[in-house]
Amino acid sequence: MTDIAFNFALFQGQFPEFVDPPYTSILVEAQWNIATCYISVKNCGSLTDACRAFAINAMTAHLFKLQTNSANVPSGGKSTGFVQQANIAQISVSIVAPPTNASQFHWWLNQTAYGQQLLALLKAKSVGGLYVGGRAELSSFRKSGGVF
Repeated sequence: MTDIAFNFALFQGQFPEFVDPPYTSILVEAQWNIATCYISVKNCGSLTDACRAFAINAMTAHLFKLQTNSANVPSGGKSTGFVQQANIAQISVSIVAPPTNASQFHWWLNQTAYGQQLLALLKAKSVGGLYVGGRAELSSFRKSGGVF
């Protein structure tokens, strides 16, 4: 299996929001390389081929969207979170704190629609858990022949 490579046309086809400038091939590839720190380019496991390419592209779009959201917040304010309350006359915005029962990674991904898509894909592909390495019979209670 070959590693997943950066494909600018595929990224723009999957996420048309990032077609117009300033989203150049160089800028998107730089962010895509950061996304590969979160999701490996190794085409293996239950996340392969088009699914792995989509996952890396979704992480790239998620990172872009987080940057955009951070740039639109006045200095000194929180840049991430879900808006709980907003007033127009006095321009007041309240952001919800992360719930204590959710993992920080899930909270972080849920802050954009792209992260939510990625989280749904990762959950769907990891149903039943993963088995890594060794003989197949070692994943059960006994080895072949009934020996422990």
